[in-house]
Amino acid sequence: MEKSKLGISINLFAALLFFVGAAGGSFSIVIAAGYVLLLEQSLNLKKTAVQALILTILFGILSVAITWLTNPLSYFLSSLNYYRYNNDGTLNYIYHYLNNLPYILNIIVRGIGDVILIILGFRAYKGKEIKIKWIDNILEKHLNKE
Repeated sequence: MEKSKLGISINLFAALLFFVGAAGGSFSIVIAAGYVLLLEQSLNLKKTAVQALILTILFGILSVAITWLTNPLSYFLSSLNYYRYNNDGTLNYIYHYLNNLPYILNIIVRGIGDVILIILGFRAYKGKEIKIKWIDNILEKHLNKE
């Protein structure tokens, strides 16, 4: 079994990259992927590092985009703040659920991203090749195959 410079197997290291992306977010995966790209020799491990990095950053960007796109809704709902205390409570419920929409959508996107990264981490641990066509096309074009 091929080992990394840290002494752990390449499969375990590849899995850890996806798990770090799911647990730690963008900064942690940048550090981990940077280490792999600079110091490790395995081309498969480098490919996995870039895949984990791109997916983690992609889900982070989606989360930010949801926040930006739903901010106008929040401003509109803030203007309804005066009206939300009706006697029948109807507008109060609508206001409450719509005002939490950005938060709920971010939880869903982050959850889906974490589940995908964890599934890919287990696949990498088992030694299965991770194929994500559009990322593989980028890697084929730009990753040095010394």
